[in-house]
Amino acid sequence: MAVSKIQYVNKEQMTSIPTVPAKNKCTADDLNEIKTVVNNNADILDDAAYGTLLYQDVGTGTNTDITLSENSSNFSYFDIYYRNNDNVYGIARVPYTTNDTFIATFAATGSDIVVKTATISFSGTTLQRSYTREKGLNSTNPTSDRNYIYIMKVVGHK
Repeated sequence: MAVSKIQYVNKEQMTSIPTVPAKNKCTADDLNEIKTVVNNNADILDDAAYGTLLYQDVGTGTNTDITLSENSSNFSYFDIYYRNNDNVYGIARVPYTTNDTFIATFAATGSDIVVKTATISFSGTTLQRSYTREKGLNSTNPTSDRNYIYIMKVVGHK
């Protein structure tokens, strides 16, 4: 649901009554300025509320590099929607950076807490995955290199 905008065509100046002072007139320039300001604010609100969908795989998601629909440097931050192989879901709000950013899921399995992680970074239109791990916090199982984080959606915010 987008914020409504003013839709009328820009107004043109009409012949005015010379005896009415300018401060008491509503000119075409005044109306067009109001339209511009309101519509710019609507764009800002839309981005804050909804952002720009850059990638979506509503099925299973992907555990490989992702091609985004726009250049990542056009955005200040991103909402990353993801899940792990056990269908534990997460959402992370991450800033735009070319440095690595960490996302993770945590789940209790019996007496253990299992952490599954992925490291991501942005480069142009690519969301890169560089490092994945799985570790049980209460178990003696060693840390394993398992690629169990699946990214399902990426939304950019300006």
